[in-house]
Amino acid sequence: KTELRLVHSYMISNYTEGKSFTIILDEMLKKDDGFFESMHDVRNDYCADIVHLIVADADTSTPDVTVYGQASALGAKRKRWTAVSSLAVGAIASATFSHENGHLLGGRHFHSFVDSDVTHGTLMAPLPSCPLGTCERLPVFSSARGTYESYDSVGNRIRSNNKKQIKDNQRSVAKLKNSRKCRNSSSTSSSTKSSNSQCITKEKRKCKDEARKNTFVGLVNESKLNECMEDASSLCK
Repeated sequence: KTELRLVHSYMISNYTEGKSFTIILDEMLKKDDGFFESMHDVRNDYCADIVHLIVADADTSTPDVTVYGQASALGAKRKRWTAVSSLAVGAIASATFSHENGHLLGGRHFHSFVDSDVTHGTLMAPLPSCPLGTCERLPVFSSARGTYESYDSVGNRIRSNNKKQIKDNQRSVAKLKNSRKCRNSSSTSSSTKSSNSQCITKEKRKCKDEARKNTFVGLVNESKLNECMEDASSLCK
């Protein structure tokens, strides 16, 4: 099973929208060009394998069809790990955000599925093959023997099997930021959390013992306990 985990999100300010997706992706990937300079550092800080930018406005027109997003690669690579999608009504209706992430995971238009009557298609089906308004975009990847709700088939073994494409590619994508630095950072963070938890537990025990003092039957003095715990929290940071 392939799952995506959101490690961080933030707003980018002072960026002029309205550009084509190709230009936006180019600006995202380049360094020291005055665009998205902080993004590379943020990606490294959070060890994000892929980065997806959501814009409110973009040039979605092309000679053949309106597009609502674009990925920099079919299967994210060391130098191609970005995607962009818009907030246009058509983008939401066609699940563009998930579609472009599918490309970064290795999904392709060629391996998508559209039924013979063009009434429904899977997540990676391109808009010309599954037009908005007449063809329903199902929130699933095509698979060899897959079904979805009342639909008998959403793929086949010969061609329409994006589930396999993504499964075959998931390890390489997951390793893009699986560097020693990231692993050590994650390990240090987990170790620190564990150490803090142990410290608080130990101090809480001391606080309870202290709060029972000067009581006739060993009851806990709540005001003393709360005051002590505040000091313990500061001590264990």
